Parts: sequence; structure tokens; C-alpha cells
Amino acid sequence: MLRNAIHLSLAALVTTIMCPPSSALAFRGGPIGGWNGSVASSGNCMSCHGSRVGIGSVTVSGAPTSYSFNQTYDLTVRVADPDQLGAGFQISVEDAVGNHVGVLIITDNVNTQPAPVNPGWVTHTFTGVGNAVAGWAALGNAAEFKLRWRAPATDVGEIMFYLAGNAINNDGQAFNGLDTIYLAAQSATAGDTCGDGKQNNGEAGIDCGGPCPACECLADADCDDGDDCTDNLCTDNQCVDNEIADCCRDNSECDDTNPCTSDSCESLSCTSQAIVGCCLADVECDDGDDCTEDRCSAHACVNDAIPNCCTVNVDCDDGVFCNGTEICGGTGSCEPGKNPCKPGEFCDEVNNFCCELVPGNIHDCNGNDVPDECEIAVSHNCCEIGHGTGCNDASIETCVCAVDPVCCDETWDRVCVEEVETQGCGTCDIVRDCNDNGIPDECEADCNENGVPDDCDLASGDSADCNCNEVLDECEINTSTVVDCTDASGPCDEGPFFCTSDCEPDVNTNGIPDCCDADIGPASCPDCCGMASLIGVVFADADPIAPLAFDQPGQCDIDAREPHSINNATARNGWDRMVISFSCDPATIGLVPGDFSVTGVPAGVVPGVSSVPIDSVANTATVMLDDMITPGNWTCIAHPESGSEWCAGFLPADASQDGLSTANDINALINAINLLPGLELPIYATDINRSGVTNGQDILRLIDLLNGAGDFDPWIAQGLPLCPSAGNGR
Repeated sequence: MLRNAIHLSLAALVTTIMCPPSSALAFRGGPIGGWNGSVASSGNCMSCHGSRVGIGSVTVSGAPTSYSFNQTYDLTVRVADPDQLGAGFQISVEDAVGNHVGVLIITDNVNTQPAPVNPGWVTHTFTGVGNAVAGWAALGNAAEFKLRWRAPATDVGEIMFYLAGNAINNDGQAFNGLDTIYLAAQSATAGDTCGDGKQNNGEAGIDCGGPCPACECLADADCDDGDDCTDNLCTDNQCVDNEIADCCRDNSECDDTNPCTSDSCESLSCTSQAIVGCCLADVECDDGDDCTEDRCSAHACVNDAIPNCCTVNVDCDDGVFCNGTEICGGTGSCEPGKNPCKPGEFCDEVNNFCCELVPGNIHDCNGNDVPDECEIAVSHNCCEIGHGTGCNDASIETCVCAVDPVCCDETWDRVCVEEVETQGCGTCDIVRDCNDNGIPDECEADCNENGVPDDCDLASGDSADCNCNEVLDECEINTSTVVDCTDASGPCDEGPFFCTSDCEPDVNTNGIPDCCDADIGPASCPDCCGMASLIGVVFADADPIAPLAFDQPGQCDIDAREPHSINNATARNGWDRMVISFSCDPATIGLVPGDFSVTGVPAGVVPGVSSVPIDSVANTATVMLDDMITPGNWTCIAHPESGSEWCAGFLPADASQDGLSTANDINALINAINLLPGLELPIYATDINRSGVTNGQDILRLIDLLNGAGDFDPWIAQGLPLCPSAGNGR
């Protein structure tokens, strides 16, 4: 189905049949109540399934044409159609103005249920449709559904049994017009209970008492009508049945018409409990905030922020330095600030700093749109050495000098810079110029990738150059560079040497790299590949329909698809491997299953690592698990030696990727299908039924997951905690 076709069908659902925001579409799990064409209904099933003409029918047997008060009747709803393969139904019993009368009683909770949202109707279950399909031929191309109806206690006039039957072709499609909808209605009136020769309908005797003329009696006991809510007395040899005030027989007698109370009949007395968060009027929603518009919508409070409203200056702060300080004006609205820098100055948003530019001397070596001289000027503060005593941040200076007075009395040296963070006085995440050459450190050569220019490593003694070729020893060892080892200058006495154990560059363990050791002679140092060469990680499964190239889940991403087939819990699906990409051939690392550990958060059974195959052409190592990751959990794979950890979540129906499965995920999926800008989602969040494509069927499958249809567990309101390894190992 084309994407624009999906867009039109979903729009039709929302605007034509007024499906509610939860997108509760007609489907096998049972439609929302109110679609059987009755007086109280919103419409009928043709709104979703089309008006295809068929030669079948929907009927109800067991329904009376003349009902007796409080009498129960066993009903059978039958849907028949020789051209179809199965069926579902919906039934209600209503008076002339649409009030539900009597009580529909579930006698078969496998195949029938109160309709979702509106339980005044009874409809089929997911299993009921499956059983209808299985037994269709045996019943003569028909399906039957059993239930019971108890008549009202009084004469409510003519009533109607309203029926809707959906004869389906069993293709799983709700909107292609190939199903056939049948509607029917059957009337009934109250019978003449006082002349039928029976003691029924609340009579105290045969055709007397209750709704009939009083019976002759000798004592109160002769007048018992079996109704706990009547006081039965024998007065002048006549039975008198008085209603007991405030007594109730069932929940239907306790409705106080207040939508913000939950009403029930308990021990013959009505109770009403206030529904938390429910409202009747806007005044109940006042949150005391002058900058919100408070209203009661659909009996729930909504507090919408009023754009550009404020009460104090801090309400207006947008967190941007270079546009000045915003204030709350006298009219209660925010007024913009002004650029804090003078003409000719550069405004550095990152460091909240105004820098004076020197005409003709503007450079930007790292391409970050901040002139080099401004970055370096900022670095001449508490986080940099060689600029006299103290520093230009009074709070940091006071904190450091209280511990180390030398920093304020003599010089602000390297120890003082380290104490900024070690003493908890501040942070040093600014641009530096360790050799004062006017070039930010990040723009200079840094072969060992430690964030310090090579010449500063040598000047500080943190690195050595044993052969005086101005290449750090650790960089020669790690890249197999062999130069100047036999120069007349000979090895330099500068140590220490930095050797990596996995490359074994010092075979005689004398602390001198082999390529510079006179006892060994010039030799080729091995070319190593380690975990430091890792460049990316993705999770995957063996499903060829959705290859890695389509969408690549990584750190803290969530698989929202079905965990198994809807009718077969053993046909499980899910990510069962993690592919690690390197910038070099990982074969030299020698990764084995024991190098990795697997944990689950919050808890539960987790798979183990079965193997780690290497692809030397693609430069990948695949951590193969012996099972799929666990639904409802974060599964974290760690490589303890390198301190790396990667986590993937499995939360069926969480299309929005927010860690919570709710009805909001239906809207997120619809927005993604309709390609709304900024609301796109990856395929592991949208291909809910794992078909390899995202379409309207995934909306229905997401609803099945939320409701627990078929063999699914209900995932509604299920959630994950925060990802336990956010930002680590990526």
C-alpha cells in the first residue's frame, strides 16, 4: 500500500467515523461499543468495513417478544454468510430514546466480552473470531455467540434488541471493503404478568403483590416477594410492598449522573467515589500560575502555557548569552535583551565571553566559528598556567588559594590548574594553548590522541623521544615506524618509554623500544589493533527482511516490534547479536565469548554470549547471543577490560521510543507513517508486525500488543527505566 494511500485512510477514520484519539479501530479484539446502528450508537460497522452487499444475515434467538420483569433469557447471536469465512458481532438492548434496559450478562468469556470503552454493548473477543473461523463450515457457513439478558424490574415500554454482524473474508484487512456488515433489530414489550397464572416478576403470590393487586395474607411472611429492596407487610389481609429508601439491587440503580464519580451498589447501598483528576468546570483546574490557561476538557484539567507570558525575569531567560538579558515587562510579557558585547568584539556563546578582535589577524583553525585568539584568550584563566598569580574567576581563585596559597602568592602553575577540579572548585573544559604559540591545542599534532600537543608532551616529560626524531616513542611503537634508529646521534636518554603490552615492542623487557635498542638492532614493531580502534556498534537479528543497512539501532535504542507471532508465543523474534565495527582488522585482538558479560535491567533472565565471529574484510566482530534479548528489559553487553558497555531495550509497542508503552504510541506511529517532518521513526520502532515495511497493519498490531490480543501479553502502561549505560561505550 502506498504511503499516501495510508495517509488518506487514516484521515478518513479520524474525520468521518470519529474514531477516538486512541485510534481504537474496528479489529479482531473487539470494537468500541456503540457501532451496531442502535439509537445510542455513534454509527454502524459500515463506517470502517464498507457497505458491501451480501446474501447472509444476523439474527438473535431466545429474545422474547413479551418480557417478564427480572426474568433472564439465554440469547444466541448467529451471523451467517455463504460467501465469507468467519464473523464478529455487537449487540445492545435499548428503549425508544437509547437508554440501555435490563442487563446483558456474559456467559462465555472466551468468545464474548463487554465492548471496550462502552460496556453497555457486548461484542466478540479476539479468540471468539478465531473460533468462529475454525467452526464456520461446521455451523453451515455461520458463527454463533452465546450470552444472557435479564429483563428490567418494571415496564419500560417497547424495547429493541439491536444487532450488528460482520461476516469476514479472514484476510486481516479491516478497510478494503471485502467484509460484509449485516444489521437487524427485534422488538419486545412487557407481558401481562398479573394474568398469566404464575408467581413471577416480583409478585408476592400468583398474579398478586408486587406490580399486581395486593395478595390476601395472614402474616408478613406471606408477603415475601424475594426482593431485598422492598419491605413486605401484611396489612388488613392484603400484602403491601414498600420500597426501602436508598436501597439498591445493582450498579445501574446507583448512577448519580456525575461523570466525576465512580458509582456502585455494595451490600444494598449505593456508594460514590470521586475520580481523582476529574473535573466538571474550568474553575476546578486553576493551578495558581498566571502564565497558564486553565480549562476542563473531557473532564480532565488542561493547563496550557500562555506564549511569552511571565511574572519574574527568570521566566524570560532563554539561556543564550549573546542576545543579552531578557526581562519581564510591566505588561506581563517578556522583553528581549541586547548584545552584551561592544562594537568590534566577538561574542563567544560557548564561554559567555566578549573578545576584542585584532583587524587582519582573525583565524579559525578548527572551523568552529570562534576566532583562535578568542578561544586562547578564554583559556588564559584558572585552567591555564604561566600568567602570573591568581586567575580571572574570583570564586575559583578563592577556592584554590585557600588550599594552596602558592597559587596566589607566587605563580599559577600546573598544580594550581589541576586543583581547580581535584579540589572541586570548578571545571576546565575550555580551549588551551599549552605552548603559547597562538594556535589552540586541538589544532596541533597529537599523535597519541591524549588531547595534548606532541611538543607539550615532550616538554612536560610525559612522553619521550628516544631517537631524537621528534616523534613520540609511543607513536612509533603503535604505528611500526622505524626511523633514525641507526643515526649517529644514537638513542636519547630521555625516557620513560611507553610500550603497549598487546604489541610487545620490548622483547628483552629493558624499557627501550626494540627499534631503538642497540642490543636488538633495528626491527619492525608489530602493527596493533585494539578496542581503542572501535568506531561503532549496532544491534541486529537474523531477520533478512530488515537488514542492517535499512536502520541501525545502537546504544540505548528500543525494539518496539512484536516479540513473537500473535497466535504462537513460541515463534519468538528479537535482536540476538551486537556488531562492533573497527577501523582496522580486529582479528589481532583475539576476542572470545569470555571477554564479554551480559546483564539485564531491571532484572530477569538474560542470554549468554555463544561466539564472537570476526569478519576481516568488513573489520567487524559480531557478539552472538545464545537467545534473543528479553522483552520488558534493558540488555547490556559489557567488555570489562576496556570499560565499554552497550545497552539495547526491548519494549513492544513503544513506537515513540520514550521507554513507555501507551496509547500515545499509536499517534506517534500514525505521524511516522504520514511522514510528518521531525516525527520520523526508525523501522525497529514502526514495523510492529515485522513484515519488512511500515503501513496501516502495524497500527492494528500495535493496538493488539497494548490490549494483549491473541498470545500477546498486554503491554499497555509497561515501561523501562532510564538506559543504564547512556553515553557509555559508543
